[in-house]
Amino acid sequence: MWVARQRVCAGMPRRPVAGCGEAPFKDKEGNDVESIEASGQWWLPETPDNKIAGTLFVSDEGRAELRLIGALRSLIDGGETVTEDDVTTTVFTDKSMRDAGVYPRISGFAGNKAFTLEDRFQTNRTSNLFGGGLDSQTIHVHQVLRGAHFDADEALEFTSLVAHMDWAAYWVLLGGIGESMKVKKDDGDKMEPIEHVLTIKPVDTQEFMGLEGATLKLGQTYGLSGDNITEKRLWEDFYFVVEFPQVVPLDKLLVQAGALQALVSIGTNCIAAFKQVTLRHPDVSQKVGEQTYEMPIELFAQWQVTNTIKPKYLTSYDMAFSLAQLGGVTGIWPIHLTGVAWGGGCSACWRALPEVNRRGPGLVPDRC
Repeated sequence: MWVARQRVCAGMPRRPVAGCGEAPFKDKEGNDVESIEASGQWWLPETPDNKIAGTLFVSDEGRAELRLIGALRSLIDGGETVTEDDVTTTVFTDKSMRDAGVYPRISGFAGNKAFTLEDRFQTNRTSNLFGGGLDSQTIHVHQVLRGAHFDADEALEFTSLVAHMDWAAYWVLLGGIGESMKVKKDDGDKMEPIEHVLTIKPVDTQEFMGLEGATLKLGQTYGLSGDNITEKRLWEDFYFVVEFPQVVPLDKLLVQAGALQALVSIGTNCIAAFKQVTLRHPDVSQKVGEQTYEMPIELFAQWQVTNTIKPKYLTSYDMAFSLAQLGGVTGIWPIHLTGVAWGGGCSACWRALPEVNRRGPGLVPDRC
């Protein structure tokens, strides 16, 4: 792996549930993510000297497209070449041209970011077989990894995955945001506010058992936003981590993240779409003082489970059950994850849940 500093479909397809807002592609703070436009140089890992200028576009829905000024392969490479009697003949067929436009992996640099593009195929090409003119290519990209390069035959393997998803904070209900106000009272018992304070209380990261030796974690993140003049906003969110002691295939991480996504969707009775997914690899790290930190590798893709508008406020009354009603993270048994992860679907996960709020199995699966 060659490293530089710096969404595969997961989860279960679900149609919208009545009463739940839907959300676009978002960052971990819940803000809309603008489409990405990354201009740089792009090449095939097996031919690193053939660098082509172009721009990668990633829409807010996760659809990715690479537009090149030039071509990653010569048009001649798309032909079937036969040599007889010292005469070489190149024959072009629809199949050979299609195969020439399929690229298992593309590497790139845009600004100071390393990119790896996975599972790509050409959707348009302009070129002149007999020379002259300028080649151009448009390539559809299934997955975008921002933050690392992978060699041509290197497996996509990582030690952990961090997933932020819609509705998780409402389902977790471990909010640490508080509010206080100081007032002064005059002789006429009239009160005047003199200070209004918002506070945040850190919530400890909690661990619980996953599948196949994985450790799952529930963590908190928080921060401030606003222009410091007309607005100052304190926000918090919660995220899940799927972690293994060694590198494992990406699909193995996504299966467990999808199972957690389904569990939150069933509990909230809403669509817990991914807002942000990042990965960790031991080779992608940075040393600060005596400490070495694994740096995030961002994953972009068109997810099966998606929303279209920002989620609205959700009360515990609107949910089938919260994390607390499940018994906290220790109440998430492997069977809750197994039913979803290995094809049992929502109903298998729901049947494994205890009754909460007098609601038994069968309430949610008919909406999945």
